[in-house]
Parts: sequence; structure tokens; C-alpha cells
Amino acid sequence: MTHSKRRHHPQSSKRAWILAALFVLGQSSVTLAQAVTVPAPGTPLRKELLNAIRQPVEKELKQAILFEVTSLKTSGNWSFGVLMPKRKDGKRIQYTHTPYAEAIEEGIFDEGISVLWYRQTGVWMIKTYVLGATDVAYGCWWRVFNAPKAIFTHTENGCAD
Repeated sequence: MTHSKRRHHPQSSKRAWILAALFVLGQSSVTLAQAVTVPAPGTPLRKELLNAIRQPVEKELKQAILFEVTSLKTSGNWSFGVLMPKRKDGKRIQYTHTPYAEAIEEGIFDEGISVLWYRQTGVWMIKTYVLGATDVAYGCWWRVFNAPKAIFTHTENGCAD
């Protein structure tokens, strides 16, 4: 009876390990992608997000406000919203006694707010926000803050580092 000796090929074994590692990495990156959700009106998540931005905006506008939500999306620990501040009675804000009175007069102020939240240790915090931008101020926020691109209503690809 002849015994054939099986030779061990280190290259074959190495290749198998590399392929296995790539497979595992590929599978884990799929699980890292978070679904995008829209927090519905009245939900605790939506209330928590809006309350987090309310205080700095009320301080800036020197009046109590409500938010009309134009867009609000969440993915994992990130959330992005486009909001319109309103007076408590639902009417438009009067900006005459705010830091934006002059910009309104000159026509270089839009009443909307763009806000990016990040959840850290279970608490939603404001990462950044812009009030009054007349152009899309958040086009590169996905890259600057390493946030999921899918939560933004508009993104730009030519963002500088």
C-alpha cells in the first residue's frame, strides 16, 4: 500500500485565512449600517430631540418657542433635523428684538434651523446647529462629524477634510 504524502502549502493556508477574514469583515460592515427612522410626532424620542435644541434656540431668540418639523431622521446614535421655530401660539417669530433683526432687514436670513444631534451615554446632545442660513449649511456635516449620510436631506460630495 502506498501512502501519498500530502504536502502542506503555506500559501494556500494563508489565502484561506485572508478570505475568511474578508468574509467576516464584510459581514460585520453590513451589520454596522443602521436603519434610518423618522421619529413620529408625540414619541419620546422626538420630544427628547426637540427639547435638547429648544433651550439654546429660546436663549438665542429671547422667547419661548415651538418647532414645526420639516424633516427629522435618526440612525443609530445620530439624528438630523430641519426645523422651523414658531411662537407658542403657532405664529411666525418676530425677529425684531433678536440678534437677527438686521439680517432679516437685509434679506440674508432664513428662519429655518438645521440641527445635528448625537446620543452619548443615552442622552441626546447637540453636535451642531445653524439658525438662519440662507443656503444649505449642513451639506458636509456627514463628513465633518462622521455621521450617517442617509439622515441628511442634502449632502455634498466635494467636502474638504
